[in-house]
Amino acid sequence: MTRRDFSHRKAIVERRILALGNLFSVGIYAYAVMRNHLHVVVELIPQVAAAWSADEVAARWCRLYPRQNQATNARAEVLAGNACRIKVLRGRLGDLSWFMRRLAEPIARRANREDGCKGHFREARFNLETSVGRGSVCGYGVKAGKLARHAARRLERMQALLAGRNRARAQ
Repeated sequence: MTRRDFSHRKAIVERRILALGNLFSVGIYAYAVMRNHLHVVVELIPQVAAAWSADEVAARWCRLYPRQNQATNARAEVLAGNACRIKVLRGRLGDLSWFMRRLAEPIARRANREDGCKGHFREARFNLETSVGRGSVCGYGVKAGKLARHAARRLERMQALLAGRNRARAQ
């Protein structure tokens, strides 16, 4: 063990999960960020993405992939005018693989910078494992490197997220 404290990464991962949940057409049911891996339980909700206007799809995509050298509003406006591209982006905003890609990549890049290493962030740093349950609810486990322990911990936020979702449905 390196005896280095990486607890600050937990908050970064949690914020990233919640931010992506607001951009993609998925429902975040639960997540657990442990010391060396995380679990995310999401539901794919394609009808949500289907209801978005071209402007909404473009705006979400531009928030997902910001560019420093371009104004976001102008870029989104141009993008919204391209129906073929909007169709592709709408599909990506409802795709579990794209969700996990946008979750894992920035986290791994930041961790690589902090650790002073280079390389293939996805292959070397993250191993994504899919668990598909009933319907379209999927669980993703992300294990970081060789530090992963076989003993699974309970999903920390399951009750809080489910309670919040039930309150939202009741309103």
